[in-house]
This record gives sequence, structure tokens and C-alpha cells, in this order.
Amino acid sequence: METRGFTLKITVDELKAKFLSKDFEQCSSASKQLLKLKNISIVDFFIENLKNRNRKIQMSAASALRKLASDRAIQPLLNAIKNTNNKNYTGSFVYALQTHNYQDLLIAIVKIALNGTYEAQNHALQMLADGKFQTDSDEIEQAKSLVRDYVKRKHKCDNYDILLKEITRYLSRIEKKNKEKKK
Repeated sequence: METRGFTLKITVDELKAKFLSKDFEQCSSASKQLLKLKNISIVDFFIENLKNRNRKIQMSAASALRKLASDRAIQPLLNAIKNTNNKNYTGSFVYALQTHNYQDLLIAIVKIALNGTYEAQNHALQMLADGKFQTDSDEIEQAKSLVRDYVKRKHKCDNYDILLKEITRYLSRIEKKNKEKKK
């Protein structure tokens, strides 16, 4: 920031404080500036704020982690998705996970597709459709078993038959791709 020939530098701590403010514009502006730094402490700061009690801050942290796409954020995002306190807000965390290296997360993504909120299911289905998974036949079978177990449940989502067809189709594609890679 320039003021009458003097340059005022805002510190990282001041940016973090602005990110945590109740003012959306300040939070958004601070997030953009923090993202430019792209260092481990910034990634850790956003990861820590996935646990913030303020939903706005949680969602802003997830959005920032989506942009950073640091593998350090994969497990914390999965933890945020599994956290029962976030039950109705998991879509943003799954959306953030899409830009990360999720190739080893087939089972976790299938579970989200089967059990998540509508928004989380859609993001998980997009990940399954992309088919960027490194897996083996045992894991594919485990994923198919999850689908079969879902059919036996009493409580299913609306139009679950469409969901199961989609997941089954994506699993078949993933299985085929992995077989082709091994040849």
C-alpha cells in the first residue's frame, strides 16, 4: 500500500488477523494476499482454520486450500469431511479436495459419493468420473462391495438407483484404465 511516498507493508500476522475478521471483504482480500505467499506456514494456517467454528472462515480456508493444492491438506480435508459437526457443509471440503492428488483415495471418494450431502456427492462423482486413481483389483472390489452394501440399507438418498449406476460405471472405467496401464 502506498501513502504519500511511504510504502506500508502489511505483515503476515496482520493478514492472518484480517482473514479471521468478520468482514467478508477483509477476509477475501487477506486470503488473496496470503495465497501469493505459497509457503508451508500459510498452508498450515489454512489447514488449521478448517477447524474454525466460524463456517465462513472454514469455507474460506477450504477455498484457499483448493487454490494451493498442497498434498499437506489432503488428510485435513478428509478429516473435515468426516467431522460430524460439518455434516451439512462437506461440499466445500470435497470441492477443495478436487485440485489435490487424490489418486490413492478411491475408497474415501466412493464413501463420500454414497454418504455425502448432495453437493458432496456431486463433487465426489466428478472425481470418480475423472478416473485419476491408482488402484488395484482388491480396492476396486472393496469399492464395489460398498455399493452392494448401500443397496441393503434402509435409508438411501433419493434416486439412489441413478447414483449407484453412476458409481458402478465410473468404477468399471477406473478398473479398465488400471488394467490397461498394467499391460
